[in-house]
Formats: sequence, structure tokens, C-alpha cells
Amino acid sequence: MLELGLARIAERLQAFEKQYGLTSEEFTHRFATGEIGESLDCIEWAGEIETYRRLEGQWQACRGPHCI
Repeated sequence: MLELGLARIAERLQAFEKQYGLTSEEFTHRFATGEIGESLDCIEWAGEIETYRRLEGQWQACRGPHCI
């Protein structure tokens, strides 16, 4: 399920990147420094990035020997 969630979020991130001509990493930097305003799209993009990072962390933890 984590892999499916990651794939779906990755698709949404790619759509934002294509729409705005920025990588998610560049967007994160510009958003954090205030170079990019807080439009609805930007807030959603930032949220998708955060969700992706959290799910990726969970997925990495489940790949270890302690995951059931």
C-alpha cells in the first residue's frame, strides 16, 4: 500500500513540476524562503511533498528487519 501511495503522489508531484517548470526540490526552497507565495496550488504542492517524504520514511522503515 505504501508503494501505491508513493506512486500516486509522485504522479501529482510530476504534474506540479511540469505545470510550474520547477523541480519539487527547487519549489521547496523557494516556498520556504518566501520567494513563492502561498497560493492554493503551492500549499497543496508543499503538502504533497511532505506526505511523500513521510510515506517514503515509512516505506524505508518497513524494508528493514523489524517490519512485519
